[in-house]
Amino acid sequence: MLVLRERDIVSILLTLSDEDLHRFHDDLSQSFIDAATQDVPGSAAVIHMPARTHIISSSKITTLIMPSSDEANTAIKTVVLPPEKPSKGAITLFSADGDLLALLNAAETTSFRTALTTMTMLSRTQWSLSAELQPSPQSGNYNLVIFGSGRQAEWHLRLALRFCSIKSVTIVNRTRARLEKFARDVFEDLRKTHPGVSFEVISQEGRDDYESRLHQTMSTTDIIFCLTPSTKPLFPSSYLTQQNGAAKSRFISLIGSYKPHMQEVDKATLFSAADKRVIVDSAEACLEEAGELIRANADRASLIEAGHFCMRISKDGIAPVPPGTNVVFKCVGTALMDLVVSRTLVGISRDRHKGHNIPDF
Repeated sequence: MLVLRERDIVSILLTLSDEDLHRFHDDLSQSFIDAATQDVPGSAAVIHMPARTHIISSSKITTLIMPSSDEANTAIKTVVLPPEKPSKGAITLFSADGDLLALLNAAETTSFRTALTTMTMLSRTQWSLSAELQPSPQSGNYNLVIFGSGRQAEWHLRLALRFCSIKSVTIVNRTRARLEKFARDVFEDLRKTHPGVSFEVISQEGRDDYESRLHQTMSTTDIIFCLTPSTKPLFPSSYLTQQNGAAKSRFISLIGSYKPHMQEVDKATLFSAADKRVIVDSAEACLEEAGELIRANADRASLIEAGHFCMRISKDGIAPVPPGTNVVFKCVGTALMDLVVSRTLVGISRDRHKGHNIPDF
């Protein structure tokens, strides 16, 4: 059995080669397609994702259990959520016949797999690099705005710099202290590898000009990642109108809201795609958990699942996005994502002789 601690996983993910990143991307994309293929009547079910279950103790500690399996592996993620404390958890990976293959730290793996899921959608749009994955050039093309300053924000930023030609990055957060820490821990590192990219922060705390600065920034952005558990829209749809009135398209990923009372964008932004549909990782889960969709009275017809989007776009390479419309992706996370990314991570770890092997478990 291979044990991958948080420090092991961080070390591996921060040093992924282009080939490694392609491997993660292609494995996850194919899993979405395989899941979508099961929707065809008469198709054999090879991917199984029972509903997530939870346990709440008398001391109000919640434990989430998320199982999934395909023809090769079974994975079970267990996450414990103590009140007012960081979550903790692990992912166990089994072979098809039940051998325990690996135990992985859940926090880092989850942050990375969610960001990677965003990239599997972004890579099929006009904002992605058309050539091989490579560091951003000295002068990029697109402006990126990220709401949030946690591990999700860091991994979304790091992967976006690999998948897109970025010229500016703006991190938006309510509290100044979190932003200052993010700038110290992340920006200083990325400035060395991406000297042509400008990095800045916008804090709501203590700034009378917050709304005006945010409005100006949002009007020129090309890619937006929303990664906060906000209970109200982070910006009004009017902020996406360019000051010169010209139509502009954007890629918008909504990750932070995962409960019915949470909401990161308004209804106009949510349904701003050309076909008025939202790409989702799981229609069933999003309609039950995503506050944006619930408040907008979304139904199944207004959603397209990631696998169907991947199959549709694979024919043409990238999704056509008419000016003034957006690509909107909503993700609440699925156990299949945990399984696929854990399996690929274990494979790369073994190739690099990383982690700790425990014989005869």
